[in-house]
Amino acid sequence: MIQEWMQQFSTVKFSIYYEIRNKKTNELHATATSKHCFVDKTLSPIRLRKEYPQIYEAFQTVAQQDKADFEKMKKE
Repeated sequence: MIQEWMQQFSTVKFSIYYEIRNKKTNELHATATSKHCFVDKTLSPIRLRKEYPQIYEAFQTVAQQDKADFEKMKKE
């Protein structure tokens, strides 16, 4: 089973944290992080909030929920 959470989010970049667990035992097998940035058609970095405010808001909502879910899961 693979679970993922948006770990960091800004107007230019974000990172995702992953955990790979045994579905039956919930044993943790691996963790990983991937980093991404927002670019235009020429692959130049863009500020998502300025260029695509609606998409920025959607990402921000997911990032806030993922942070809360991740903190809750770590306490259990």
